[in-house]
Amino acid sequence: MPEAREGKCSFIICDGYFGPILVKDGALPLERIDIDATEKEQKRFPKSHPAHQGLPYAIDSSCTAKRGTNKSLGSVYPSMWRTTGKKKATNRLGELAVVGMEYTYRGIILNPGGLFLMIQFLTHTSTHPMSRAAYESSIKVVNKEAKMLRKFCVGMALVFKDHVLAFHSHDLVFQPTWACSRDELPAAASDFRSPSWDFPSALATWMLGRRDQDRNGLACEAIRAANDVFFGIGVYTVIETSSSLVRLSPFLTEAELFDCPSRTARFGGGYVTFLDKSEKDLQMVGTFDFAATVCSSSARSKLSA
Repeated sequence: MPEAREGKCSFIICDGYFGPILVKDGALPLERIDIDATEKEQKRFPKSHPAHQGLPYAIDSSCTAKRGTNKSLGSVYPSMWRTTGKKKATNRLGELAVVGMEYTYRGIILNPGGLFLMIQFLTHTSTHPMSRAAYESSIKVVNKEAKMLRKFCVGMALVFKDHVLAFHSHDLVFQPTWACSRDELPAAASDFRSPSWDFPSALATWMLGRRDQDRNGLACEAIRAANDVFFGIGVYTVIETSSSLVRLSPFLTEAELFDCPSRTARFGGGYVTFLDKSEKDLQMVGTFDFAATVCSSSARSKLSA
């Protein structure tokens, strides 16, 4: 991850659940954010604290937890609102209300009004919208170490009055990014058909910049690392594109692939074809009524009122 198919499907599920609610109510006031602690963080809490017991806990401005990879970590609580030193911890999350969401090949962007939150799925993280009643009774009270009952961690759970948008993770490897404006978030394409995304030029610029680098490693690894060029491509996508669609060996080195115009054209065309096929395959998912399926009966009655 992030993979184009998985990312788009996660957004469709999220939008399918919350879209009708946003149309009806205009906004979803945020009450709190819950997270699961890592094993290292867990030991810092007193035994009576939910985090020490392996349960999701509500964060406030004193929270220093970060998630992501070693090269890039993001704060789960808005870093611009954090309190340090002897300042009393506060919780300003109640000032936010989600008014919109959008999809990119890197993850999901939420607009909570006043701030923007981008969630990049990275490794084994996905969206899980549900009623608050279901979350409170079946997830929040279950220890994350009870593997037979809960085989996932709560990366972040945005808790609203009647609903919850949870980002469940296998290993808490995902990346949150808070920003004061949309432009401050990492650039990420959302549609390969957009005129603003000039893939051939971006590919050519990247190839020129790599000419003096060591290019004897696998091309697949170089492609996966080039997030500014190959959006939404991970270990599965790069193998499916190279092997299945265009019949290129996944064991080609970077030089063997990109020093050959024919192979470069075939792989580039295969990548765009894969994105196009993903969009078409997932159109049927977008017609599914997620809200009517996963909402509680009380929530459904409110949606249809």
